[in-house]
Amino acid sequence: MGFSVTVPAGCGEFLQGRVGNRSVIISTPVNAYVKAIVNDGIYDEKLLGKKSRQAVQRADSICGGRPFDKVLEIQSDIPKGKGMASSSADIGACALAVARHKGRFFSDEELCRLAVSIEPTDPVFCRGVVAMDRYSGQLLRRFPAPRLVYYTFDCGGMINTQDFYSTGTVEDEPDVTDLYKDLCRNNGDIDTWCRVATTSALANQSRVFKSELPDFYETAQKIGAYGIGTAHTGTLLNMIFSSRGYGQKIKKVLSQSPLKDLNFIGVFETIGGGYVFEER
Repeated sequence: MGFSVTVPAGCGEFLQGRVGNRSVIISTPVNAYVKAIVNDGIYDEKLLGKKSRQAVQRADSICGGRPFDKVLEIQSDIPKGKGMASSSADIGACALAVARHKGRFFSDEELCRLAVSIEPTDPVFCRGVVAMDRYSGQLLRRFPAPRLVYYTFDCGGMINTQDFYSTGTVEDEPDVTDLYKDLCRNNGDIDTWCRVATTSALANQSRVFKSELPDFYETAQKIGAYGIGTAHTGTLLNMIFSSRGYGQKIKKVLSQSPLKDLNFIGVFETIGGGYVFEER
């Protein structure tokens, strides 16, 4: 008998940048998922991408014992290279699957440390919404998930996270210390979450420039969005609302704007991150 591990994807980040001497990310887990499926059979690494294979190897090494020896496959409809934490979700799901098979439990922080040893990570596999040091994997804070709806668009192209972070230092990132402190004080306030997401998105233009962002921000204000968000090292743009029902209005306004060629990805709801095991 096999089992599966389901991990949410993300939709950009609420916050990303320098807080003191740390590179900090606050995840945005949403209701889109990656599933790692384990069945009887022989492990074939060719079924997995490079980062997923690395996750299996690291989890196998940590857990010890006999090498992982089951069929492991990933089911995912999450687009790659866009900023939806597809690699992070794959890594988390694979590592958790290996650990589960070996009777081992990974804490959220153990999982973060494993993941960042492969690439700078979005901690969507952690419970709640978390702030994490992107390089050490240390969890800094856990927040309750705000109830928000994201209308998500793609600017086009792809960004390789590993390549992006192969150069530069923490000092190159925008200082978001005040935003982080504000969110820690007011994390029960929807307006604060949306303001932090918007300000962080605009501040990170210096890192990954999105020519569409100024028009997108102006359009979102016209429509009545609570704020905007981005995949800070991806190609996504989000309009943030407290509920659904804005699709037709957004479509009409965008069709009359310079943004008419933006690719609509979907509507997503923020959720608490984490993972779910299911026997099969």
